Amino acid sequence: MTSHLTPFRLSLLANHFPALHGARVLGILSVIQIHVTFELGARGWLPINSWVYNLSQHLWFGMDLFFFLSGFLIGTILLLPEAEGTSGTLRFYGRRAFRIIPLYYVVLTALVFYKQPLDALQKSQLWREYLYLTNYSDVKHVVMVWAWSLCVEEHFYFLIPLLLALVKRVPSHRGRITALLLLWLSGGFVRTLVARTIPSARPEEGFVRIYIPSHTRYDILLAGVLLAYLWHTERSRIEASMQKRWIQLASLALSVIVFGSLVLVPGSALGGYWGVLAIGTVTGLGYLNLVTYLITTKGLLVRFLGHRIFLSCATLGYGVYLVHMPLVLAFGLPGFLYIAFARALPPLLAVAFATLLVFGVSLAIAYVLHLVVEKPALIARDKFVAAKGAPRRLPQ
Repeated sequence: MTSHLTPFRLSLLANHFPALHGARVLGILSVIQIHVTFELGARGWLPINSWVYNLSQHLWFGMDLFFFLSGFLIGTILLLPEAEGTSGTLRFYGRRAFRIIPLYYVVLTALVFYKQPLDALQKSQLWREYLYLTNYSDVKHVVMVWAWSLCVEEHFYFLIPLLLALVKRVPSHRGRITALLLLWLSGGFVRTLVARTIPSARPEEGFVRIYIPSHTRYDILLAGVLLAYLWHTERSRIEASMQKRWIQLASLALSVIVFGSLVLVPGSALGGYWGVLAIGTVTGLGYLNLVTYLITTKGLLVRFLGHRIFLSCATLGYGVYLVHMPLVLAFGLPGFLYIAFARALPPLLAVAFATLLVFGVSLAIAYVLHLVVEKPALIARDKFVAAKGAPRRLPQ
């Protein structure tokens, strides 16, 4: 609460799992760099058959990290005793609304005015964007196409209290684990069914029909919920197991194998049946393992990702994601051209420079938005939504 009342201080996220903030920042950087290289490739400034472009595009799974962390952190909230019952569910909805909606509406409205005049199709679909239905729109004609992921998360926030209420009705602990496991694995089956209806001559439909709809992306979020449930019920066993050195090494090795396969195996996130399983299924396995390692061990990687600076950056992460795409065009592409051509440095360094430049400018803008939009909304949330006996610092 003190940080809410200090005008220029960040209202920091809860810090129950410090290393996850560093992981979130790495996820943000991966998303920015993939958008930078995509725009460069679309303009012919970076050859799409170059190893730099291909490597960048194969790091698409940073978005799945956001989804997994959302599932895990929201799951830890909803499994607390304070979240049970109708009052707990309404409190959850209220907290999420104050946390998510104000900043999204401010940025979307600003972009609507910035992009004036909108074409007829953009105007006709604008109501969908305000209702978090961007991922069920004609994404070629929307103002904020990158908001599709926010829509996936909003749909998840709306449904997960109901889903967990049903899971809790399963009579046995093992049965609840099995139910969550099957729900997670069902995502690959759903995507496979959808993929079979896409003509091979139109692979671009994979983005619209497989990669962005909520009904094909729910599984990575549920993988996070599964870990939250295991953490809630089996924490002592998990922590005891992860203290064994050989298990830690095996966990790191598995992470390298899983994510290395996503980078090295031919086929993008939308290519063939490998791509269909990679989204949510393979990434879910990878992040289930990696996040368990990050929240239970104290090695060099965990200490690095848990540095305080990452907490500040992650606190601004939502704002960074909302504003970064226009800044890719305004700063990222010119930054790349300056480094690659004016300075004649390798494309990899130019992409890194452009990514960090966009990230830095995005942080600055997100900080201003945090002070003028997010903090007032959080103060209002604590005033109107907080209930007696509710924890003061839940994961946000």
